[in-house]
Amino acid sequence: MPEQLWFTAILNRLFAHPVTAFLRALHHEPKYPQAPIANSFAMELLVFFFLLILFLLLRSRLSVDSPGGLQHAFEGIEGFVSDQSREIIGHHSEPYVPFFAIVSSSS
Repeated sequence: MPEQLWFTAILNRLFAHPVTAFLRALHHEPKYPQAPIANSFAMELLVFFFLLILFLLLRSRLSVDSPGGLQHAFEGIEGFVSDQSREIIGHHSEPYVPFFAIVSSSS
C-alpha cells in the first residue's frame, strides 16, 4: 500500500468500501482495495472544499456600497485578466475570461 497523507487516510477509512464497490461496478479493480483513494484526489477534494468555503464567505460579504479588501483583490484580479485578454484576443474575449482567471491563479 502506498504512503498516505493524513487526509487521504481519513477518506480511505471512511469511504474505502463504497469507492471500491463503485470502481468494481465500473469493471475497474483498484490496485489497493483497502485504500482506493489516492493522495492526489484527496488533495483535489481538500482544495475544492477550501475554495468553496472561501467563495461562499466572499459571496456573503459582497457589497456594492462598501466593498472589503478581499472583494477589492478579486475584482482587481478579474479586471487585470479581462484587460489582458481583451488586449491579446480582442473584443470577443469575454467567453474566455473565466478560463484565463483559473489558469492565472493556479500558475
